[in-house]
Amino acid sequence: HWYPAETNTSIRPGWFYHAREDQRVRSVANLVDLYARSVGNNSILLLNVPPDRRGRVHETDAARLREVGEIIRQTYGRDVSAGASVRASATEPGFEIANARDGDRTTFWQPPRGVTAAEVVLRWRGVRRIDRVRLREAIEEGQRIERFAIDLWRGGRWQEAATGETVGFGTIVRFPPRETDRVRVRILESRERPTLAELSVHLEPPRAEPPAIARNGDGSIVLSTESSVLGIHYTLDGSAPTLASPRYRNPIAELGAVTVRALADLGEGRSGPVATVTLGASKRGWSIRSVSSHQPTAEQASHAIDDDPKTIWHTRWQKGTESPPHQITIDLGATRRLEGCTYLPRPGGGNGTVKRYRVSVSRDGQSFTVVAEGSFGNIERNPIEQKIAFEAPVDARYLRFGALEEIEGRPWASAAEIGIIEGTGAPR
Repeated sequence: HWYPAETNTSIRPGWFYHAREDQRVRSVANLVDLYARSVGNNSILLLNVPPDRRGRVHETDAARLREVGEIIRQTYGRDVSAGASVRASATEPGFEIANARDGDRTTFWQPPRGVTAAEVVLRWRGVRRIDRVRLREAIEEGQRIERFAIDLWRGGRWQEAATGETVGFGTIVRFPPRETDRVRVRILESRERPTLAELSVHLEPPRAEPPAIARNGDGSIVLSTESSVLGIHYTLDGSAPTLASPRYRNPIAELGAVTVRALADLGEGRSGPVATVTLGASKRGWSIRSVSSHQPTAEQASHAIDDDPKTIWHTRWQKGTESPPHQITIDLGATRRLEGCTYLPRPGGGNGTVKRYRVSVSRDGQSFTVVAEGSFGNIERNPIEQKIAFEAPVDARYLRFGALEEIEGRPWASAAEIGIIEGTGAPR
């Protein structure tokens, strides 16, 4: 038998289109990895790409898919071992190992009946750089291979690079890039005599990821990349960056709300993909005026306004847990024109994530007015930043976020970040 599986996920945090998620589409690196972990693990990839309000695939999603498609074509469209000699430790006449190298999935290699362990060796002229091997069984004959290993010839001996279990319709076995002139596939266990309909060797081309854009603890903007690049260029006015745009050298002292776009300089006039992030106003100068409760060490109230989504505020859950509502009151440092606020759940959602909320504001910190109350729809399955719009702009210095109900009704609350949405007019 063959055991097909389906990998079902979305290119965005949720299943439907929301403009606020345009900056949260899966990265090229994430999608390329997803392909290798699904299609490359005997699975069918069902990737949800939701249409926008025009009934079209959004430009960001489309561009991402084009980039991923090109990388897949560059990686798997070329067999690094082309022209290699190939031999197998055992072969049944009529099912030679050359069948696994002819590009025809309907032809295959298999050893004589009763042989459930075997090895196949590819060898080519000259040393070549590789980082993955692709295997396919003849699934019309059933899914048989249960355990295998991939070895590379290095330093005058075989070195194990990876192991695996399922092959099925297709398996992509990845390992760190290595230089070698031969590969060995050892089939260690099989339900019946094993088959191989495809055996190929590949190398993913080098690429640069879009730069990461974030605020520092002091409110400045930091650009970074893990790729090997000559530099990063950026704009702050929403325009498309080029290699002639300002080069990033130090944290950018821009405290107001801003749209940052950046790309990496790859050299020889080439640039990487553009990253676009809209940042709210810096929280420098903000402070916690009051909080109903918090875990005073690792989950203190100040974590809700530290511009670090990895830290969280969590109400007290030991020694006297209080019932909702739980409140956190933030001093914005000055009166501001507010059009709304934001709530970011703890990383991954879960424990303490707020379902129902109430937002109040004040100019003097004494008298508060409720400006919004409601529920976050489907936040259990979509734990991303939630935007709460006020019915009308309001001038306030103090913002109070109230957690009325947790997603599972537990008597506590948590938040990674609480922010504001500022209006364009000056406070009156």
